[in-house]
Amino acid sequence: MKNVSRLKNNKGTIFITTLISTFLMTLVGGYAYEMATRDLHFVHRMEKAAQAQQLAEAGMSRAISAYSTNWTTYIGSTFSGTLDTGSYSAHATASGSRYLLTSTGTVDDVTRSVTAEVAGATGTTALNYAFAAGGNATIDSGTGQSPGTIVGNIYSAGNTTLDGPSSGGVLAITGSSTAGGNITSNSSVTLSGTSTQHYTSSVPFPTVSMSYYQGIAQTNGQYYSGNKSYTSTSTIPAAPAGGVIYVAGNITIEGTQTTRACLVAGGNITINKSGNTYPKVTVTAPSSLPAVVSQGNFTFSSNGNGGAYLRVTGLLYSQGNMTYSSGNHDELTVTGSVVSRGNITVSPTAQNSMTVTYNSSATSSISGMTTSGASQTFEVVSYNE
Repeated sequence: MKNVSRLKNNKGTIFITTLISTFLMTLVGGYAYEMATRDLHFVHRMEKAAQAQQLAEAGMSRAISAYSTNWTTYIGSTFSGTLDTGSYSAHATASGSRYLLTSTGTVDDVTRSVTAEVAGATGTTALNYAFAAGGNATIDSGTGQSPGTIVGNIYSAGNTTLDGPSSGGVLAITGSSTAGGNITSNSSVTLSGTSTQHYTSSVPFPTVSMSYYQGIAQTNGQYYSGNKSYTSTSTIPAAPAGGVIYVAGNITIEGTQTTRACLVAGGNITINKSGNTYPKVTVTAPSSLPAVVSQGNFTFSSNGNGGAYLRVTGLLYSQGNMTYSSGNHDELTVTGSVVSRGNITVSPTAQNSMTVTYNSSATSSISGMTTSGASQTFEVVSYNE
């Protein structure tokens, strides 16, 4: 009986031991599974974090590449894209003459960011702007019902005044505004980019070789030693040989005129209303040449309701002041750039249309003009992951 009792006790002990062992193994197994699951989740999250970091750096590389090649065009822009399973977004914020580039990479719910402080830009000159003034710039799209569109950046060495219509639309600027002095803007102006006042670095303006244009015009019989007037009875040649019309004195233009030529004046260029005849002028620059070069002032003036217009494709350059003043229902359209070493003043009245679109191909390789001495070189001041 003692042996039977001892056997039963042993069986009971083995059973309890087995239960305890099974329980402990279950606990250990559960813990091991939980740890493995956590580790796997952690590994996946680390993988996503690494991918997001790489995407952020890819966005930064794209932004730095764009800014280093054409600084002013991309100020205010956002660079975004997708790669594999994620995406990136990079943009710039201004701080004085320096900019902070921030790029964020995203994979599912994981984001990583990198930043780089940059300064300046190689080759930033007056030819990189939709409007560039060596003096003050006043750009007004008009009073009532006069919306305006500027695609590109604006620079003035002095003060800049931006003024939209009192009603019926806005002056919409897709770009940034930079001024050596103050920038004044009203509520009917929208600016997508940055607004930088008291800019301490100078922006170089091009040097013009008047002899270069004179030589082309003389070779092709388009050189005039004095003043020259183009009216309804004396029209501008539609497509002169050599592409350059050179007038040593002043050029006066009236009526409806259309030409594919580079108009060069040693003095002023004046486009104005004559009696009841409104100025309607279209100038298209030939390949590798500017549209207009004036060693003096460039002036367009009209009044009334005659539907006057100035349409320029290419570079409009003035060594003096550039002034556009018009009446009602008039139009200013420029595809290229407006550059003046003096002041720029655009001041139409009511129900006008203004569209100025910067086009780098109109200014990137112009014969007869050189621009050097950009005040800053593009530099990555710091890079932070």
